[in-house]
Order: sequence, then C-alpha cells, then structure tokens
Amino acid sequence: MSRRIVSVRPWSQGGGTAVPRASVVLFDQPNFRGQSFRVDSQDPQLRGFVNRARSVQVTGGSWDLCDRANFGGRCVAVSGNVPDLSSLGLAGRVASVRTRSR
Repeated sequence: MSRRIVSVRPWSQGGGTAVPRASVVLFDQPNFRGQSFRVDSQDPQLRGFVNRARSVQVTGGSWDLCDRANFGGRCVAVSGNVPDLSSLGLAGRVASVRTRSR
C-alpha cells in the first residue's frame, strides 16, 4: 500500500463533525466591544438590540444589515468583520438582519 491521503473530513474531539453555522455578532461599541447580540438566521426586529450596533463580526456567509424593521429602508451587505459601522453609515441604525441569498 502506498502512503497517500485519499480523503479528508472535519473532526471534532467528541467524534462528531461540528461545522459552525454562519452567523453575525452585533456589538454595542466599536471594535467588537461591549454587549453583544448573536444572529444565526434572519431577524426582522432585533428585539432588545435595535439601533444599538456599532460593530459586527461575521462568522460565515454574507448578511444584509438594514436600518428599518422587516428588512426595510437602506440595507448594506457585509461578509466580513466591520469594526466601526459608522464607516457604512449604520452606527446605531441596524434594526434588522438577514442572510443574503446567493
């Protein structure tokens, strides 16, 4: 038998195949500080965190950050971390979040 790799798969210490879900984490301070709010799928109203986000970390996928509830108003697509949402004109203005369809 030759010594070559013929297949590879993710492995976690529990023996399962843990693959992280795409999500965004909103922070109420710039540079990913302060209180945080995690979103794993669309959230049309961000209850308890509406208009508080100042920075966002993206752990997978592409997301629309919208300045009105129910994905209304101005929406900006993000697919990477944004340490200061004022660079997108959205500091303190994010009211809803959804995954972006491809």
